[in-house]
Amino acid sequence: MLKSSLFLWVYTAHIFIFALFCDLGSRSVMADEVTVSPELQGQPQMLSLPQDKRRLKIQIKQKGSGRSVRKVEVGIGSLKLFTDQDGFVEIELPDSGSEITFVKTGFQFASLPWDEIKSLSELEIFLYPALGADDEVIVRGKRRPSISKKVVSSDEARRVAPGGDPGQVTKLLPGVTTQPGRSEVSIRGSRPQDSAYYLDDIKVPFIYHAIGSLSVLPPAIIDEVEFSAGGFGPEYGNATGGIVVLRTKNDIPEKPKTNFVLNLPLYSSIYHERPLSENSGMLVGVRRSYLEFILPRVVPKDSGISVIPYFRDYQGIYTHKTDDGHFKLSLLASADGLKAAAPGGLSQDESGTGKFFIQTYFGAVALERMKKLDAGWVMTATPQIVYTDNKFEVSDLKFRVQGHTLRVPVEFVKRLSSDERFYAGAEVSYLPYTVTYYLPQFDPDDPLFDFDEAPRIAGKETGSSMEAATWVARDFKLTNGAVLTPGLRVFYLNLINRASADPRLQYRQDVGGGHTFKAAVGQYSQYPRNGEPAKKFGNPKLVFPKAMHYILGIETKWNDRWDSDFQVFYKDVRQVVRTDPILKYNNKGSLKSHGFETFVRRALTEKWFGWMSYTWSKTSVRKDDETPWTPGDNDQTNVLSLVGSYRATSAWDVGGRVGWHTGDAYTSKAGDSVYNANFDKYQPRGNNQTNGARLPDFHELSLFSSHEILFDTWKATARWGVEYFWFARQTYGASPNYDYSKEEYSKGVPPIPYIEFRGEL
Repeated sequence: MLKSSLFLWVYTAHIFIFALFCDLGSRSVMADEVTVSPELQGQPQMLSLPQDKRRLKIQIKQKGSGRSVRKVEVGIGSLKLFTDQDGFVEIELPDSGSEITFVKTGFQFASLPWDEIKSLSELEIFLYPALGADDEVIVRGKRRPSISKKVVSSDEARRVAPGGDPGQVTKLLPGVTTQPGRSEVSIRGSRPQDSAYYLDDIKVPFIYHAIGSLSVLPPAIIDEVEFSAGGFGPEYGNATGGIVVLRTKNDIPEKPKTNFVLNLPLYSSIYHERPLSENSGMLVGVRRSYLEFILPRVVPKDSGISVIPYFRDYQGIYTHKTDDGHFKLSLLASADGLKAAAPGGLSQDESGTGKFFIQTYFGAVALERMKKLDAGWVMTATPQIVYTDNKFEVSDLKFRVQGHTLRVPVEFVKRLSSDERFYAGAEVSYLPYTVTYYLPQFDPDDPLFDFDEAPRIAGKETGSSMEAATWVARDFKLTNGAVLTPGLRVFYLNLINRASADPRLQYRQDVGGGHTFKAAVGQYSQYPRNGEPAKKFGNPKLVFPKAMHYILGIETKWNDRWDSDFQVFYKDVRQVVRTDPILKYNNKGSLKSHGFETFVRRALTEKWFGWMSYTWSKTSVRKDDETPWTPGDNDQTNVLSLVGSYRATSAWDVGGRVGWHTGDAYTSKAGDSVYNANFDKYQPRGNNQTNGARLPDFHELSLFSSHEILFDTWKATARWGVEYFWFARQTYGASPNYDYSKEEYSKGVPPIPYIEFRGEL
């Protein structure tokens, strides 16, 4: 069955490539038959129908999509007319010979000689898109201002993001650190789970797939990406790190369109959108990987390690526009998994091989209602249900958490002036959950505690969590022209039976010359998570971890093309949840992070686009007030990203990314072990400084290009490139030998070339 599926994919890819070249040939012949000036690219094609020498009816469409093009200037002799909204125009043919021309901004000039049109009554023309002038800057829309927010449109992100996936563009923004081989991001030193992730207003546990440099939404659905590294408003809670929001399309599709992607060797996808009426439309899509079918057949069985990642996601969105707003029904799901078998100390069989399995899944149903009310108010409500299922298995150890979250957020916004708005909102969440586990029983009195030999405890716990929050914020325009925005978020969590409040303040002032000074200070709280406050294996007396964010910055609009943003930040997180030998968990941990960020961006034009992002930062952590500060797991002193894209023609573009960051901190185990005769093996004593060693710096160069092949009513795109290229293999980690006398670096993957085919019907 699997061999048949693999053969079918390969066979389909060959047929697809063969069809492209065959159609290319026929297209060239057809173009030659109707072209007067061979030096002009993209000459039109025509359809000859019954003759009428007096009048000629013409319909003009866009090459590659078949979409009608309106307001095309059609000229013949001294007569000039324009096509209507459906791309039609009807002209009276003159008695003497004259060529007919077609002119439209954004399309290549085209013409037909008199001999080709004098006997026609109807004509169908396909115009080729043209590469626009580089002085045409594509303007980005702005949502609610925030001190550290970056908004990247899908058009920008697709040109430079890893894999061409807009959701992955966060890896290239300031304040972000990533680790090789991992898809999630750390924001200003915080753990990935300390940030909050949204699909529109739907709160989800994750937005990144574990492989393939992909987010959980396909590029065709994403409209823009919002990223806040800190200092965000009170509308967001339960996060001490940052906020990432993937905004989906709200527009009604103009016509039915289907996209399909064949990515070798990772995945395939299909996406379809269509209008259902003048005011409604739908988007549907599905993606899945096929590495789980390929790897078992290509990895040698005696290699000693077998890692099989997989993912799949599904999307369905229905949008209905009304006179006072819109309805948006979203059905989304995503699953990621990793199966591995490798030599290890947790092995439970004679071969010395331990099994490893992780799976994360969520499914969401949400109905967004945006309604314009009287007196300038706008209301947005998004009731939603999100089901999560997380599994974790290592050899015989198992842990699983399942839950259904019913969340109802409502927000009201009133515009008071061009610079002032009033915001108020509330949300309620209810989460019934089930936790099942089979884990080793920890012995705090055993200095040489061993997971392999420890007795196991099994159990199951059910319960529910209820969260409630309300927030308010208002813009005040001061006499000096500055805008001051105080805000407050009040919240309650029943698992620990505690309530709290987070005050926040933002300040923005135009200081002239295109410069805007900005500052923010605020408190940000997070709920205990993942069973930490559970009664049986957690601590229900935990409190909220709290972070203070301090930000100063200046953003500058140098001209229509260039802008920059410079920020200095300090983050102090207290009451961080840590493991405890007696209480299981406590709130004695701390984290602090400080540094500065520089972001210089060239605005998106038809040809050039790109940016430079640099972050210098230090992140330190400690278990309690008595222990010393040590580098955090996400401490990378220097992080640099250079990205750029150049569109050489209307169908061809090239781009690249250069990345560099300081090597990750890790705890060395070399030279720190003791031989345990009871278990006949060496064990680390844990006396070395936590994260006292560093891996070598990480460098990466990625190059990519894409080319569009236009047919009358559809187009194909070939995208190819190489990821993880550098002049030496990257270091992903360090592992000790059997007696911990020395360590060896584990190397990452070699440069990975790829090719991807896309079709748009």
